[in-house]
Amino acid sequence: MEEFNREKHKNSSWSFNETQKKAILHGEGPLRIIAGPGSGKTEVLISRALKLILVDEIKPSSIFVTTFTEKAAENMEERIVDRFEAFSGTGSKDINELYIGTLHKLANDIMQDFRYPDYTNVELLDEVGQKLFLYQHSALVDFIHNSKKEKIDSDKWKSLEEDEIGSGNEWKFFEPIYGWGVSSDYGPNKWQATEAARILLDRASQFCVDPDKMKLSDALPIRVIGEGLEKYRQTLIDNHRCDFSRLIERFINFLDHESGRRFLFGKITIPELNIY
Repeated sequence: MEEFNREKHKNSSWSFNETQKKAILHGEGPLRIIAGPGSGKTEVLISRALKLILVDEIKPSSIFVTTFTEKAAENMEERIVDRFEAFSGTGSKDINELYIGTLHKLANDIMQDFRYPDYTNVELLDEVGQKLFLYQHSALVDFIHNSKKEKIDSDKWKSLEEDEIGSGNEWKFFEPIYGWGVSSDYGPNKWQATEAARILLDRASQFCVDPDKMKLSDALPIRVIGEGLEKYRQTLIDNHRCDFSRLIERFINFLDHESGRRFLFGKITIPELNIY
């Protein structure tokens, strides 16, 4: 591919060092690349994707390319398409079948494309939409808003053992509790409480806390957050909504569903159910 590009398209800048070549030509199994900014990681990823499609004859729809931001994903897609079209003899391969985007966008699009029953007609909330939803529907927000009346002892929160929440991340989960000013006559107002609740609920997904274990805690705040997390998840489902943190939870569940197995493995044949 490198030689062909130089000779046919007079592009002397498209070349790779030995380490980059090794990554592009890597066979099956995991591959981790650690390198600094401007070292060519994206170019290696693009070239590896093209190598899989054009050399190994892997279907574009079997390749999943993700990055952190929409802008970076768009840039990567443009570069892959540009490189793909630069080669002749690509046959009937459709580069548009390649999955490229942020992890959240791909999870949302794939569950809809494969008609996951638990994600039918679901609206994906951005950060602003999530805050508005919490403000209107979350009892946890009201608890935090009125926390100055509860005289919560923040020192007790700091001494909680990790087995009370089951996250393995100890106090990190509860950092939003700092700065609530629970002993003050002012704050948190309801929007501040909403932001604290949003962070707590998002971390609940990120740190895989156990709401059932939290609901059994002797500490009132822990019990309330455990109950709030459980109710919030159900309220999202009841209102056909999903936020970014819960999206990954749903995508993991999707992969265990029949529609998720179709995404992973293609068509599934189950003769006894007349499904082909």
